[in-house]
Amino acid sequence: MYWQYFENLDKISGHDSPLKISSRFYIKSNTDAGPVLEEISGDNPLMVGRQVVVRVELRTDRD
Repeated sequence: MYWQYFENLDKISGHDSPLKISSRFYIKSNTDAGPVLEEISGDNPLMVGRQVVVRVELRTDRD
């Protein structure tokens, strides 16, 4: 399955299907306690040179 959009993400509506896909984006920072993931948000924006970790979740109505 392949979908490509040339529209802003907030204007795309979901489709009813048994397969749901979601993603979250995190900034990876190395601290003295080890690596830390902080979710990208308005308060924590992405800046050039930062390392990004993407979490993709696939959910289905089947076992």
